[in-house]
Amino acid sequence: MIITAPSVTLPATFYGSDLSLEHCEVLAIQNIHRKLLSAEAKLFSTKWFDYRPLHPVQATYLMVHHYNRAFGDFIGTALDRSKRYTQAFKGKDFMLAREKPSFWRLRQRIDELGIRYEFFLREAMNWHIARGWGKSVMNPPRPAHLATNDEMIVDVSNAWARECRAKIQYAASPRFAVPQFVGSADQLAYEAYLIEQIKRRPSPMYALHGALYLFERCASRQQYFTSRARQSPQLRITASAT
Repeated sequence: MIITAPSVTLPATFYGSDLSLEHCEVLAIQNIHRKLLSAEAKLFSTKWFDYRPLHPVQATYLMVHHYNRAFGDFIGTALDRSKRYTQAFKGKDFMLAREKPSFWRLRQRIDELGIRYEFFLREAMNWHIARGWGKSVMNPPRPAHLATNDEMIVDVSNAWARECRAKIQYAASPRFAVPQFVGSADQLAYEAYLIEQIKRRPSPMYALHGALYLFERCASRQQYFTSRARQSPQLRITASAT
């Protein structure tokens, strides 16, 4: 048995989602080593798009939210289905947990790879289930193990690459929808990513039409995205046909 994929959405709320920027800064400075904090700047250009607007503290709370879900799914799948809602640690605040540096490092590792949190954690747990965890080892892997298991990380990265080849991965945050477009760095990066993904499809014309339909389903989106696509030489013929 494996853990199956949920629909790709951002949770409306999660523990830590309502923290102010000032509160996040205080929590980071008080709880996370300066060396770990110094690595954050470069991650803003590699992490999955939905997480780029988040403060690293909020992003880690979100990752922990998904880790807890994957942790419970592991137990429910490999050990005891009645215990599938088991949490990885007591309470809700990872900042109070003994493993807070490990959670932070795991989130940074996933951000470095540019993979969605729920995808990485689901695939990581399935990787361990397939190798006998739950039988020979009776507990789900902890964050420190996931962050340092190079063999597993390679396999999960390859699974993400296959997922991206199979279908275009869209950001779930409304920040990347047309009504909120203001030309910020993360929005422009997402726009470039989408155009590049469309260009890589076997039939860019159909991929462009699919993106127009799935992304916004409205005439304003089609007009906007088509005009942007015309700026890419590989998509000019395709765009002129829309």
